Amino acid sequence: MNIFIIPSWYPSVDEPHTGIFFKEQALIYAKHFPEDHLGIGHWGPNIHDTLFEISKVHLWPTRFLRYRRLQTAAIALASNCTEYFQPSRTWTRRLQQGNIEGHVAASLKSIKKFEADYGKVDVIHGHVAYPAGYVAMRLSKTLNVPYMITEHMGPFPFPSFQKGGRPEAVLLEPLQKAKKVLSVSENLQHTLAGLEVESDVFPNFIEESDFQLEAVKRGVFTFLHVGRLSPEKGQDVLIEAVSKLTDEFQLILVGDGPLKGKLQRLVRDLGLSEKVQFKGVLSRHDVSHELRKADAFVLPSRYENFPVAVMEALAAGLPVIASRVGGLSQMITKTNGRLVKAQNDSSLAEAMQFFLEGKTSFDQEEIREDFISRFGSKEAVRRLRSYYEALL
Repeated sequence: MNIFIIPSWYPSVDEPHTGIFFKEQALIYAKHFPEDHLGIGHWGPNIHDTLFEISKVHLWPTRFLRYRRLQTAAIALASNCTEYFQPSRTWTRRLQQGNIEGHVAASLKSIKKFEADYGKVDVIHGHVAYPAGYVAMRLSKTLNVPYMITEHMGPFPFPSFQKGGRPEAVLLEPLQKAKKVLSVSENLQHTLAGLEVESDVFPNFIEESDFQLEAVKRGVFTFLHVGRLSPEKGQDVLIEAVSKLTDEFQLILVGDGPLKGKLQRLVRDLGLSEKVQFKGVLSRHDVSHELRKADAFVLPSRYENFPVAVMEALAAGLPVIASRVGGLSQMITKTNGRLVKAQNDSSLAEAMQFFLEGKTSFDQEEIREDFISRFGSKEAVRRLRSYYEALL
């Protein structure tokens, strides 16, 4: 079977972690099904030299020159998985939908190169309804190939895709015309159903063998948070919460983003500089190492779907304290963590204090085994292949 994957976000030198799970999931699938061929086609959605934002118009001349030097590429990620890069510029959606026609043309060139290497494409799989799902819909019509979409957007839809209280047509049309739609959480499935889009729940998945248990924890109790430092992740609520804790603790924040400076100032203002550390962006190997050292994982998001960071924590056997939003209610149970009110530092602080005082106890092996039984990669790729087969 020949499968062509189109991601809406994709890692780059500029943003090495953005959309990386699309790439990693393709590689996991490729490992389990070596008889299939996978192509990942992208136009550089997270390469800064392809982005022409109005807020950064002063960078346009330099980016335009650098864009012209970008080269198409076909990179073998595995013996049966190849990444195809065909550059296409992106600008504001107010003008020609951000150059969606350019993305369609670039993706068509990539899929033709894939077909030259492996033969006719059997299935096109877009991740997120727009732009990837829209591109998949267009290619499906041109090539007479079925397409499916996995929707990850949270909250759905993003505010920029709403008009008159409803999602824009460019978002809904690809979902309504797809042969199959997968939602990464039950909450998202319910939202799509309200828009007359039927979908199956198919959570994100990771390679759980990359995350191992650490039997003995030593030293001061350590809370770990991994995520982009941005409003939706709620790190400001987390910092306010830890300022209320009465026992010794350490908080490690892994990630970078637009709120970093503001969060660092908040830490200083609350006198927490000796207890809160900003580690910046870390590699997957280093994140795994931080997970093994921590005692609990915290995710105080204002909204989520099915966060990969929580999956990694559970795979490492860590209990999780998280907001009761989106797919987190599906992930967190009494045996692997606690759910708290979103945007409520007092509720979050209370749960964290219980952990510090040892009023809650969790079995690391039980957490990991439960994760694998519900969200393990072997079963996930088997289900994914069954969806592909059903489209043929």
